[in-house]
Amino acid sequence: MARVEMSDLPREIQQQYRIALERDIASWRAKDRGNYQVDRNAYEYVHFLRGIYKFLSYVRGISSNNGASLLWLGEGTLQAVEQFLRAGWLNGINQIATTLDTEICRTVSEVEVLACGGERLSDQRRSIDDQTILGIISVFALQFSARPDLVVKELQRVLSPSGVIKMVVSSKQLNGIGGSERWIPIFTDNELSVALHEGLEFDVILAVKPPVLVTACELLEQDNQTMGNQLEGFCPYGWTS
Repeated sequence: MARVEMSDLPREIQQQYRIALERDIASWRAKDRGNYQVDRNAYEYVHFLRGIYKFLSYVRGISSNNGASLLWLGEGTLQAVEQFLRAGWLNGINQIATTLDTEICRTVSEVEVLACGGERLSDQRRSIDDQTILGIISVFALQFSARPDLVVKELQRVLSPSGVIKMVVSSKQLNGIGGSERWIPIFTDNELSVALHEGLEFDVILAVKPPVLVTACELLEQDNQTMGNQLEGFCPYGWTS
């Protein structure tokens, strides 16, 4: 078991992590299905991301012979990743996931788990190398970051050329500290091409690192148009027998 090391991080990030750790572990132990969930399933990921299959196909398509690496930020218990693996959606893609405390994670042999947050993508065992990640996925894991500028700097560091980021944050109407409006300017300042799908409850952001092989708008729309078919492959209530 491992827990995020935060003693040398800025004070506001340490406070953010302490709150998140308390919330995550309490939610995991209570199997909480209320406003905050630490164990979202694959159906929920497809729903909130408004599709993911075309995103994964793009990542697989631009990978080298060494294989693509996909990074799941704040993935919780690994339930969703394990379901995508079982469904064959992640074939040919290496899996890395982050969590603040590995105690809450399932044992999934195909997934390397790091105890860290998005502000610093490393733990006591290793750091994610520069430009080694082709795709990054986050579902509500980054919306309360105290330093989104540090998060984007780290994502930019590990993301390979033409790599993509897809993330979900609560819409500003439901989030007192704001939703996508905190992130879009930072992505563009870091020279990433950005597209946004605004919703009543949550927003989806897709960013592409140059050189751009497909526009962020195009890739976002490809999944959006096929989301209904994608959802049919998974049970909305979690595991199926």
